[in-house]
Amino acid sequence: MRRTDIPEIDAATFHDDVQYLEALWQRVPIGEVDMPLIDTGSDKGEPLVFVPILEHLEFVYARQLRTFGQRRRVITYRRHETRTKPVGLVERAEELREVLDTLGLECVDLVGHGDAAMVLFEFAARYPQRCHSLIIVAQGADYQMHHTLLSGCCTNFSCGCPLSICCPRGSCDVPS
Repeated sequence: MRRTDIPEIDAATFHDDVQYLEALWQRVPIGEVDMPLIDTGSDKGEPLVFVPILEHLEFVYARQLRTFGQRRRVITYRRHETRTKPVGLVERAEELREVLDTLGLECVDLVGHGDAAMVLFEFAARYPQRCHSLIIVAQGADYQMHHTLLSGCCTNFSCGCPLSICCPRGSCDVPS
């Protein structure tokens, strides 16, 4: 049975969101790739980086980019896809690091939806000092990470706060 209490976005709104994003893309050299990037919003606000799920699914973030862009600098990028070799979480985390390095961003708030959330966990485990906060939306369910990957990020965020998903009781009791 289909739920009727969830508001839907009509086709015209969806197309407006896609056109809004398409007008913002700029090509920026990042590492060895000429990557499409959106870097917009208030230049006075703290950066908020939306990590892509899959190439051309950026429309999922369109509403958030518009809204947060009114008071913050908002950034997303179109990740590079390949059919010739597997690209895992480590490569995606390094791709994110390269984006931040290119933009001269040391420590930011990061948003990840679905599989992009798993990229954020990998990035946080590798570079906790670069994560002001992680905003996780609908974490991808089919991944398994060894507990030692997350143990370092429990207390190493720049704000000193524990990662609640890793340490739900407020203190890290995960052996490193």
